[in-house]
Amino acid sequence: MGQLPPGRREGLIVEALDDELLVYDSERAKAHSLNRVAATVWELSDGERDVTAIAAAADVSEDDVWRALSQLEERRLLDGELPRRMSGPEYSRRQAVRRMGLIGASAAFAAPLVKSIVVPTAAQAGASCVPENGVCATFDGEGCFNMTTRPCCPQPAGLQCFHTEGEFCLCLSSSA
Repeated sequence: MGQLPPGRREGLIVEALDDELLVYDSERAKAHSLNRVAATVWELSDGERDVTAIAAAADVSEDDVWRALSQLEERRLLDGELPRRMSGPEYSRRQAVRRMGLIGASAAFAAPLVKSIVVPTAAQAGASCVPENGVCATFDGEGCFNMTTRPCCPQPAGLQCFHTEGEFCLCLSSSA
C-alpha cells in the first residue's frame, strides 16, 4: 500500500477547543471542526506513519483511522491523495450512510468525524438572507444544520433550504 500523505498545514489556522480541533482553511473560506479521533489522526499524519502506527498511537481501530483520513481528504486537509485501501471496506461518507440505512446500523457510526461550514465573505455576512442557489446550511448526515441563522431570501418566491448532495444545503425553489 502507498504512503499516507501528511496533514496539510499551509493556509490553515488551527485552534484547540475542549475535545475538538477547529481548523479554518483560509484558501477555501471553510471552517472545519475535527472531533478527538479526526484531530488525533490529522496531527499524527506526518507522511511517515502508516495506518497501523497511527491507530496504535491514537488508541483507535484502523477502520477509525481510515474513516478519519477519508473525511480529511474530502475536505482537503491532507497534502496529497490517500492510497487505495487494499483490504476491508472503503466507503465515502455518503456510501456509508446509504449502507447503514440498508442494514440498520446504529446512528452513532453515522456521525461525521469532521463537520464543515462555508465561511461567508464580508459582503455575504452583511446580507440578511441567502440568495437562490446559495449555501444556506451544512448537511450533518440527518438534515440541514443552519449555522448562519440567515433564511433563504423571499424572492424569488418559494425558496427553501434543501440538501441535494454533498456536505452542503442550498436555497432552491420548492417547485424545482
